[in-house]
Amino acid sequence: MTTSQKHQNNDSNQTRIALLEQSIGHIDQTLMRIESNIEKMDKSFNEKIDGLNNSLSSRMDKMDLRMNNIENRLWQIILIILSPIAALSIGKIFHWI
Repeated sequence: MTTSQKHQNNDSNQTRIALLEQSIGHIDQTLMRIESNIEKMDKSFNEKIDGLNNSLSSRMDKMDLRMNNIENRLWQIILIILSPIAALSIGKIFHWI
């Protein structure tokens, strides 16, 4: 191998190394953009999930209040129905009726 060929081979290797370094730089920049986009998507997703949790929690609280009101009303209705029955039973026991 002549000196000219060695020099040309060395230049070729340096060019390849420079191109590889440039490609690595582009890949690094692309990966950083992808990571940034994933972080933004993750943040957005977490905010949406938090909003849904808050909404669901407030709706569950409202539903609990409604169920408590319904439960209280049911007990009132039961007492209204059972009161005359209890009064009649007590009247029969003590021979008032």
